[in-house]
Amino acid sequence: KRFGKDFKPRIWWDRLDQPIKEKKPSKIFVCSIADLFGDWIPDDTINYVLDTVHKCPQHIFQFLTKNPKRYVDFKFPKNCWLGQTVTDMSADIHLPSEHNITFISFEPLLGGINGYFGFNDWFIIGAMTGVESKKHQPKLEWIENILRQADKYNIPVFMKQNLKLVWK
Repeated sequence: KRFGKDFKPRIWWDRLDQPIKEKKPSKIFVCSIADLFGDWIPDDTINYVLDTVHKCPQHIFQFLTKNPKRYVDFKFPKNCWLGQTVTDMSADIHLPSEHNITFISFEPLLGGINGYFGFNDWFIIGAMTGVESKKHQPKLEWIENILRQADKYNIPVFMKQNLKLVWK
């Protein structure tokens, strides 16, 4: 609704072979504006996607979810980056840290963040986009708090261009 459209879940089955055909190593972001690990997605569907991932060790597959508790139910090869969307303090962090790169996407950042996130490899910080987004911009101190923690634990941060209204 935020983008003024009705998004219905859809899997593009015919696209699952594209990474297999691509020989040049690439970073592939799986499920943009979607959540493969939502409770409504059957395990068989996730395993079907992961079968393609296992066949493509030359690529890096980046997954992002608001429901990271499901990550533990699946076997990920080392070429997967596992991310979690965290928008405010209400989120619990559930990222496995065995052998995969893990990251937190604080996007859209809608509230202050407290807690320990030092076990992650990357942070991404971004503002809300789309309709009414100017009414929901992050506060400067929320961003600074995340940056202090990143600095403390030597975690790289990618700051989205959409923070320009707040971060000058």
